[in-house]
Parts: sequence; C-alpha cells; structure tokens
Amino acid sequence: MPLRLLPEKSDDVGQGLCLLYSEGDATIACSVTPGVIEDLASYHRLTFSQEEIFRVVLPLLDRLASTKYRAGRLEENGEIVIRGADLLRYGFGTVRAHGVHAPG
Repeated sequence: MPLRLLPEKSDDVGQGLCLLYSEGDATIACSVTPGVIEDLASYHRLTFSQEEIFRVVLPLLDRLASTKYRAGRLEENGEIVIRGADLLRYGFGTVRAHGVHAPG
C-alpha cells in the first residue's frame, strides 16, 4: 500500500517542516530539513512565494518520502528524514506544468 499524505503539516520552512503520511493504520512522520525546499526551488528556478514553492515541490517531497520508505531508509524511531543528500541520491525530479516527473 503506498504512503498517503495526511493534511496536517508544520510549514515553518526556516525550521524545516514535518509531513505526516499514513500506510494502512500506521502514521509515519517525515521531517524535511530546512535547506531541502530552498534547494528544490533553486534547482527548478522557482521564484514565487514560499507557499507557492511548497505547493509545487510537495509532489517531489512525496516521491522522496515514498522512495525512502520503500527502501527501508528510516531513522531509528521509524520516521523518515529528507536531507540534502537525499536530493543527490534520489534525484531532484522535473517540475512540469501539471505535476512532477521523476527522472528515469
């Protein structure tokens, strides 16, 4: 069963952010370190507000979280953490007008 993003999130980009996912009955926290959103926005040359950037990069964050989860790359406490190195390891993806395309 794939991870499903839950609507609760902390979006203080300066402190990083925390997304919540579910898989069946389990809830999995996913922390995104502060620089990841800025790195994604810069890589894709996005120049609008943080809220708009977050909306555009959210599918990329979903892909990264799911990829790490499927690979079993979880922290000791069972959470997912997306760091700058994960962008290099799993790719920045491609932002398209109607969504995101992972390189492949």
